[in-house]
Amino acid sequence: MMRRILTTAVLLALLVASASAQTRPREPRVMPQIRAHDGVGGFYQRQFTQIDQLIRLQHMSRANAMLEQLAEAGAPAAEIRLRRIKIALAVEQFERAVELCREALIDAPRDAQLWRQKATALVGLGDPDRARESIDRYLSLIGDPRSGFIAAVDVLSSGMLPAATIALIDSARTVLGEPGFLPRPRAAAMLALGDAEAAAREAQRELAASPYNLPFLRRDLLGESAPAPTEAFERALVELASEPGAPAELAMLAANASLTRGDARRALDLVEPHLDRVAAARSAMANAGVLLLEVPLLADGPERAATVEYVLAVLDRTSAHPRLTVRQRQRALENLASACIVALEEDLLADDPGRAVARFASLLDRVREGHPEAEQLYAAQIALANYTRDRLGDPLAAARRLETLVMDLDLPVEGVALARLALGECYLAARDTARARSVLTALGRDPDFREPAGHAHFLLARLDLAQGHVGSARDRFAAVALDNPAAPYANDALGMGLIIAEELQNPTGGPDLLMRYARSVWFAITDEPDSQRVALRRYLARAEQQVDLETPQPLLERARLELAELARADGDLEAALAMLAEIVEQQPDGRLAPRALALRAEILAEQRGDAPAARREYERLLAQYPDYLFAGEVRERLRALP
Repeated sequence: MMRRILTTAVLLALLVASASAQTRPREPRVMPQIRAHDGVGGFYQRQFTQIDQLIRLQHMSRANAMLEQLAEAGAPAAEIRLRRIKIALAVEQFERAVELCREALIDAPRDAQLWRQKATALVGLGDPDRARESIDRYLSLIGDPRSGFIAAVDVLSSGMLPAATIALIDSARTVLGEPGFLPRPRAAAMLALGDAEAAAREAQRELAASPYNLPFLRRDLLGESAPAPTEAFERALVELASEPGAPAELAMLAANASLTRGDARRALDLVEPHLDRVAAARSAMANAGVLLLEVPLLADGPERAATVEYVLAVLDRTSAHPRLTVRQRQRALENLASACIVALEEDLLADDPGRAVARFASLLDRVREGHPEAEQLYAAQIALANYTRDRLGDPLAAARRLETLVMDLDLPVEGVALARLALGECYLAARDTARARSVLTALGRDPDFREPAGHAHFLLARLDLAQGHVGSARDRFAAVALDNPAAPYANDALGMGLIIAEELQNPTGGPDLLMRYARSVWFAITDEPDSQRVALRRYLARAEQQVDLETPQPLLERARLELAELARADGDLEAALAMLAEIVEQQPDGRLAPRALALRAEILAEQRGDAPAARREYERLLAQYPDYLFAGEVRERLRALP
């Protein structure tokens, strides 16, 4: 009886709680968050600020989701509509932006920012006449005419409407009484219309007012989105730069224009007369630093080589300028080491490799003398040694330089590890396997630097295989793959370890064929591609007769792949494509078949320019091998095809 009474009481309590919950009004989803802050208005303001930040960071889906939540919670409609306009403009939905602006202007016809956003959308739609009407309305409502003109000119210039931009700037100069108002966008517009002399005069005004604006002026007049500078524009700049009192930055702008045509000598001739002045030397050093950062973005060709040549010469001069501060000279030396790395690794300025080695060695010796703590110095020294080994073909000279570098007490500890790794590679290239094994073994035992030590073990594993120590090579490859799974050589190490283990158990293969293949590994280590090609062909000739082609033959696959890559490096694309196709056809279930398809697609897309054929290969790869390790990269390449 007591249990029945207690049950009834509990049920009555639950019914009362449910009824009271149903009679209370439902609160918006965000109200519990609002209570945690001081007021609804402050909460909304913080939310809108976060949405603005998401829009700036291009996280449009998240910004949209937050806007929908605020709309359901009853946030101010005008603020929500304003953010929707911003999102529409950011994703270039200009028609939607115009419609939203039109709706908003019905409620707020005197909102200047709405008129500016409408003008931006109309410019995006290619309607300059209606855009100018909206800009006029915006200017009539804005409280500060000067800032209003700046914003309006930015709208027109971003839409690439040079004539309208010039007309608006001229109107602004008349209204404000400032003949030199906004010279930079006017110079860009004049250059777009082909008036080189007027563009040069506006550039002179900009630099006379603020020489530090050279990077911005250079971006607007010589950047990717700017029209190609003409020789007439360069001549106009040179003529103005020769006038008394002209800013030295005008000559630097002309020099940068010369670099776009690949004329480094002309650029240096324009700048060198100004480098005796401290302010001009500082500007030239800063300009060289910007150019150095942009070199990787330039396409291969005369402009890239000319830019590096110019940067090296300017930094060489400024790093020894007696009137610059010690810190400024050190900054120039740091950039000089970085420029040497770019030139060496990308094989620029290498018409005469011997002269290039001597030149870069002299430059790096100057860096070491003036700034031995430079972060890029040891990397540049290693790059020079690698260049000497590979491009000049003198691994012993490279090793001598690295031996000196390893003994340098100013070298950071991390630099010592990388230098020892490069030294081991030089000894291998010079066929001095005893010293190579000694240096790499000592590095591999270093517990403080896992990546260089792992790379050293990978090189030792290849050397073991090349010298016939297949058991040791198998174990080293396996250890490297397990200890450094994220290293760039980990997949190769795992593949080779598995291949050796399988080949030793292959009833139709065995140690004899493995040793024939090992001969090609030796020539790969010593960088002898012709001998490596001969060794691979001899292995294939024997293996194709001896092994059972009806069963998986991973070593045979790998040899064919390596031979195809050698053919591709030699420019024999047809042979490379044929060998890769043979891998896929004869061993479709092998480990290297998807990689062979990927290489075929790369050759077809990048070297043959046959996008449809490349697309077919990529699509076949994704359909036939959906679990391919690099399927994500394949999809990106597929999307990038025209």
